[in-house]
Amino acid sequence: VAAELARVMAIINRTPDSFYDKGATFHLEKALERADAVIADGASIVDVGGVKAGPGREVDAATEAARVVGMIAWIRDRHPDVLISVDTWRSEVADQACAAGADLINDTWAGADPGLVSVAAARGAGIVCSHTGGATVRTRPHRVGYADIVGEVVAELGAAAERAAEAGVAHLVRTVDADLAVEVDEPVEAGDVDAAVGLEGGRRDGAGRGREPGDGPPARRRPGGAPALRHRDAQGCGQRALELFLPGVPDTVSY
Repeated sequence: VAAELARVMAIINRTPDSFYDKGATFHLEKALERADAVIADGASIVDVGGVKAGPGREVDAATEAARVVGMIAWIRDRHPDVLISVDTWRSEVADQACAAGADLINDTWAGADPGLVSVAAARGAGIVCSHTGGATVRTRPHRVGYADIVGEVVAELGAAAERAAEAGVAHLVRTVDADLAVEVDEPVEAGDVDAAVGLEGGRRDGAGRGREPGDGPPARRRPGGAPALRHRDAQGCGQRALELFLPGVPDTVSY
């Protein structure tokens, strides 16, 4: 990925209970249509996830893999130049996804499965090193406190990146929550590290509440992606994940 360019990551939720789209792309046909649409509209990274991030019905590894692996293989065959990300915290799912063509493991649960870095190294994939405030997988944070929020978050991300680099991962991405105004100032020495800026939207302004399965993405979302993109460009970040709404792509987002 060219460091001087911002990249838009489009998320495809292969889940029936996503808080955002309420299952709009759970069924394979709809997910495939969505992949074609977001790539045509300019997304250069497609992130496929098979488990709702928050609390909800139990999804085992076999079910998660069934939701994402075939989808990734189809995208790789149809769109050979697009970067494909798999959103999973499980090493066994990540391994199958990378074998099917995923370029990036989007670990949104901060190394809950320590085997993820070994999978990334063995498969030659990149990995996202995230910060969760110590939250357990598929739970919501509750009264997370920091003595030094910037220092603690950056230290945790740096340590995660170093562990991945020591495992042999060639490319790392540290995620930053822009709502916390956290910046990653220096890459770790080992490995090629970019900064990904995540912008939150939707739920905080009430979008997504009271919606039914299959309703699709809410029509009104909080603006802010484009201004933040310009701001982060000025800060010199390379790889980014942004919430950025494009014409015809209401949920071209990432975190």
